Amino acid sequence: MFKKTKKLYKKTKAFIQSSASGSSGSSARSQDEKEESEGRGESGGVGTGTEESGEEEEWVDCGGDEAAGDDDGGIDSANSKVDVRMEQLLAQVGVGPLVREQFLALGEEDRKSYTKAHNVRLWCTTFNVNGKPPPEEDDGGISKWLLAGGEVDIYAIGFQEIMPLTASNVLIADNNASLFGWECKIDQALNGTTKEEAEAFFQNGAGVQDIIASKSTRKYLPIMAKSLVGVYLTIWVKSELMTAVEQKEVVSVSCGVMRLLGNKGSVSIRLRVWDTYISFICVHLSSGESDQDRQRRYWDMGHIFQKSTLASHSDLESHYNILDSDFCFLFGDLNFRLNAEEDHIRHLIHQGSHMSLLESDQLAQGMQRKEILHGWNEGEITFPPTFKYIVGTNTYVGASGEESLAKASEEGEEDGDKKPQKKRSPAWCDRILWKATKPIKLFGYSDVADVKISDHKPVFGGFMVSMHQYLEEELDSAIHKARRLADLKEMEGRPQLELSNQFFDFGVVKFDKKVTQVAELANTGPVDAHWHLSVTGDKPDWLEVQPVQGKVSVGKTSEIVLTVHLDGGIGGSAGTMRGDSLETILVMSVAGSGDKFISITGTYKFSCFGVTPDRLCERKPYNSERVERLKSQYASSSTGTGSGPRPGEIAAAEEAMVKVKLQCEGEDDKLKCMLSLEGRGREGGGPKEEPGEDDRGGDPFEFVPIVPLELQNLVQYIAKSNGGRGLRMPNLVISPSYPSFETIEVTREAMDTDSAIPASVGPVDASLVLLMYLTSFPEPLLPKQVADVCSLCVPDSMASLDLLRNSMSKTSYGTFLYLMKFFRDVLKKGNAKGNGLTVEVLSATLASVFLTYEIASTGPLSQEGTLGYNDILKRRADFIRGFLVNVL
Repeated sequence: MFKKTKKLYKKTKAFIQSSASGSSGSSARSQDEKEESEGRGESGGVGTGTEESGEEEEWVDCGGDEAAGDDDGGIDSANSKVDVRMEQLLAQVGVGPLVREQFLALGEEDRKSYTKAHNVRLWCTTFNVNGKPPPEEDDGGISKWLLAGGEVDIYAIGFQEIMPLTASNVLIADNNASLFGWECKIDQALNGTTKEEAEAFFQNGAGVQDIIASKSTRKYLPIMAKSLVGVYLTIWVKSELMTAVEQKEVVSVSCGVMRLLGNKGSVSIRLRVWDTYISFICVHLSSGESDQDRQRRYWDMGHIFQKSTLASHSDLESHYNILDSDFCFLFGDLNFRLNAEEDHIRHLIHQGSHMSLLESDQLAQGMQRKEILHGWNEGEITFPPTFKYIVGTNTYVGASGEESLAKASEEGEEDGDKKPQKKRSPAWCDRILWKATKPIKLFGYSDVADVKISDHKPVFGGFMVSMHQYLEEELDSAIHKARRLADLKEMEGRPQLELSNQFFDFGVVKFDKKVTQVAELANTGPVDAHWHLSVTGDKPDWLEVQPVQGKVSVGKTSEIVLTVHLDGGIGGSAGTMRGDSLETILVMSVAGSGDKFISITGTYKFSCFGVTPDRLCERKPYNSERVERLKSQYASSSTGTGSGPRPGEIAAAEEAMVKVKLQCEGEDDKLKCMLSLEGRGREGGGPKEEPGEDDRGGDPFEFVPIVPLELQNLVQYIAKSNGGRGLRMPNLVISPSYPSFETIEVTREAMDTDSAIPASVGPVDASLVLLMYLTSFPEPLLPKQVADVCSLCVPDSMASLDLLRNSMSKTSYGTFLYLMKFFRDVLKKGNAKGNGLTVEVLSATLASVFLTYEIASTGPLSQEGTLGYNDILKRRADFIRGFLVNVL
């Protein structure tokens, strides 16, 4: 039995000597100059890795006793989890609950007979490079950093801010040069190649299979890479291990503005090596030192875990998650800070007592309180805070008073940064954590002081993991043995399983509101009852069931949690509804007994969120009665009339929409429709100037046909709010703050009921709800044909109009044109001066809303990979830009 997790090791001083036989990187931390050591707060030379001692290597169990196997073979519950690969293999041969239980109960000798173990050395490392390219020569400690692990089998190398996070870079992720430079530097360090050899290797665009076929002499080969703006994860493995990698999957999650922009987020890669799944999750979380910033990081982490879904599979469990692995490694710039006064932090660092600051570490406190990353592990931190350093030194910003701050400012300007660096308190921002269900040993956790190109220090973690390979013939024999044992046990008696309730009515269910009920199972029979659930017909997307199989021991009870959830977005369950009725029947099959049935009913309160404009207009057609009711509510509300579409613009828009609806036969008429609705761009490009004060007036709210009235209600409210100056509010559309749940709820309710949106909803919050509405569609507003065209080129204005007109329904087409008219108003000179929006920012934001189609990316080795990925994003933004500036 493996010992429970405790202190992995004490202070690390001689890790390299004990783990890297003959490695040139014999020490990850060099003896720095005395003044630099004082700047870091080092009272002495803190080493890296494990002390050399006579202690036996300790394998660490992270909650996986059953999975790893006990000497007494004491697994007797069908509820016990086995590793993901074994679950897949058992499902492939049709193993039911009773046979599964007997298989898990097989003794240690049986398990050893079909399992071959492989001890693999794995190296995880993270580095926020602060937008800096790799040094031309290796005087920046890059080789020492990457080779510190000695003889390693798998490298997982994560970067943050691999390019400067400027607004243009965030929106148009042009990180090609940065990725190319760092991949070449990695190749030079791991394989000892020259700069020219490394550049030639990546420039030829060869795929992984091509490299294997060519019998490359390189010791390490890149097997997968993925970027999300500044977050980059690349995996390198020993060449002889390449054939053991059976499966590769990748997923990225954005945590930026409205969960759309990738300035913060994660890149994750899952590999199957032999029959072991291993996940690498590289993250960059929100920055800031306040408690609100800490809560935002909690939210980021939860969002990443929730959205990192992989390939779907059958039955009631709909997805694999990135966490469904034997080993999971989480690393990156987590950005957690210290809950202590800045003067106190700097005083302790100056005294060389930085280790006492760990008591104030936000991440450690949150994990101890089980607020975040419950069940994850981190090695003992024996190194100084990894942030924030003066670039080129081992001295913290502000460590020596204003002189250091001035030096930091000068260095920032030399690096092309016009603004001085902020005086931020040092913190352990860069971390590596893990969770596992198999044996794992941490043999080194530290930073690398010699790397000074960034205001962060790179951090590494060395692991010895026990991977397994299932032997096919031996596994078949073990399953056959389990079937015979199950047959014998089934003869001993028939189970009796009772349900507390077989009819569950969820009542009225609102959009994006989870409703949960619990079914209780009681075993009243003489033997254990094994059960599993299936559904009659197709599984409804709005139903979640946990668990879907299990065992109830004699005299015991168990619970099944039933959750109904109608959500939006691509793959959302609201988009699959073709009525308001929620009905399905679950079949509970009890091994050795009859089937039982669970009836689930409810009613969905239809919402404009989560459905396409066509579906919405079919359900709630535009008519004068709805318009007049809505106008009367605004007339009696306190919302100011302000400015809005002028009577001439409204008349032209209505005329254009009617013509679109009637599908004008002549090309000239069609073009006239477009011009009437869209308006001409002024000669110099860009939206037309805002009308003068004396040019405003008319009916405060005007509506046009075809476009969903719910959308028009929200759009016109944004423009008319705040005394008619809603479009001038700072941070409109791109505010980093998230609307409160109450604000979202009251706005959605007003849209769904044709009611006036309450004046308490500010225009900025309303604009964010608009983005939420647009991203709630079950499919992007613009069709896949547009995305396909943008993969090749950006069509001109006339071709763009023809492309949309020929590939979209009248309602979707009119909705898009209506929105473009609104966003051109947002960019008018008088409005843009107040809201701070630019054409570049808005076009990239809207492209991520209207064209959210996946782009295949397999890393820098593929022509369709990382290098083409950023070009496609830019073309999509340029396509939208054509409708915002100088259309026709």
